[in-house]
Amino acid sequence: MEYNESVIDLIKRLEGYEPNAYSDMNGVLTIGYGHTNATGVNPFDKNDSFNEEEAEKVLVDDLNEANKIVNNMIKNRNLTLTQEQHNLAVAVYFHRPWALTDGGLENIASGNIDLFNMDQKEKIIQRAEKEGY
Repeated sequence: MEYNESVIDLIKRLEGYEPNAYSDMNGVLTIGYGHTNATGVNPFDKNDSFNEEEAEKVLVDDLNEANKIVNNMIKNRNLTLTQEQHNLAVAVYFHRPWALTDGGLENIASGNIDLFNMDQKEKIIQRAEKEGY
């Protein structure tokens, strides 16, 4: 399954556009619409900048990579997702890949978004405590 344009729009709204590389609140080098070097796609350094057209191209590349991984996760777990659920899973993977582990993707697939949100909130709190935030 493929994600649709709504995912691009969502990420753009959530992340905002930043033309110059910067360190986010976790110290991760970030640019454009939330792009990092984590995927290995479109690497950049602290002195780089992207115009909006470049940033959108990189976002699409990142989402295509996220889509491949989400599709593999769905297949490996023998899940069926609606288009909306798939879009959510791709957006979540882009933003917080670890959020789809340990039942996160299953909660999305079951339509239990409230449980997914509660579960992720608990994981975020546990991670923050573990990392000393």
